[in-house]
Amino acid sequence: MFNKKLLTTSIAMTLAWQGQSFAQESTDDTEIIVVRGVKGSVISAQNFKMEAQDITDSIVAEDIGKLPDNSVAAALQRVTGVQITRENGEASQVLVRGLPNIVTTMNGRNIFTTTGRGMALADIPADLLYKVDVKKSSSASDIEGGIAGLIDVQLRKPFDFDEGFTLAGGLRAEYSDKAKAWNPIGSLTVNNIWNNNAGQFGVMASLSHQSRDFMDQVNFVTSPVVLPETVVNNSLSVSPNIEGQNSIAPGIIGGYFRYGDRRRDSGNFALQWAPDDHTSYYAEAFFVNYEQDSQLNFWVPLPNWGNWGNGYVSEYKEGTNIAKSMIRPDAPGTITSNQSFANTSDTYQLAIGGIGILTP
Repeated sequence: MFNKKLLTTSIAMTLAWQGQSFAQESTDDTEIIVVRGVKGSVISAQNFKMEAQDITDSIVAEDIGKLPDNSVAAALQRVTGVQITRENGEASQVLVRGLPNIVTTMNGRNIFTTTGRGMALADIPADLLYKVDVKKSSSASDIEGGIAGLIDVQLRKPFDFDEGFTLAGGLRAEYSDKAKAWNPIGSLTVNNIWNNNAGQFGVMASLSHQSRDFMDQVNFVTSPVVLPETVVNNSLSVSPNIEGQNSIAPGIIGGYFRYGDRRRDSGNFALQWAPDDHTSYYAEAFFVNYEQDSQLNFWVPLPNWGNWGNGYVSEYKEGTNIAKSMIRPDAPGTITSNQSFANTSDTYQLAIGGIGILTP
């Protein structure tokens, strides 16, 4: 599969195999073929929304690796009322109705990354995802502190798969035009479910690797300022285009670019045991390792700072009194800087538990 969209080119290869065949023969020799598509995940998301007691939207991944995004943060931009910000070539912060005060949970348990009260949703690969719930209204059962809402990320568990052995994986490469580099993205999931005299057992292991070289470039101009009369009336200055109006020029101009590389390795491991139809126990572990090395370079001239001295306007933008170019023999200079950063974080979550229904 070859796809090119905007600045990203992807070459992808996906494989999936299950021990239980989708084609089965009934007693009357009629062959049954089961086809799963995108419609199934859409219907599941609608059902979750209808059954919720509050205002909730959901993203459901019916099949492994079928979400079109690399991370949970990027996938959430498709939910109504959710916005994202982008930084360093990827989706980063998630906003609910424009507000950043969000509680993040994983499988219903509170989790956070390094500093702050929320988890970096960009760290969770979409390949490990089963479902994401975005709660836009809070209830008494929710963890407090989420003024904007709550986002619950649910990872896959063994009993989410069909009975038998399942092997699924994907490998693709993305090309970053600005950084001029190819980077791999891959995942592998192994699951097995079997039955014996002690009940039903399930074991699952999922691994994901993502890496990316990036480069961001930004140019900026601050609010304009009115030029002094001594500059406008300088004998070397050209005449303004419009009589009786002030001549203006940018306050501060400049630009910066950041380039670097980052890597995320993550895994999700889970065990489940159901001794009967009313009881189940689980043990699960999740981890993600994040590393990023980057450099920031910026260049900021100060065209209107300090004493203008013998400065003058050499050209105006056509039909306006906005200075297009200026000459300043006594300019205060330019601010430049080169900064280097190394960021790393490790996030873990371990849990054991069980669910039981008492019957008479």
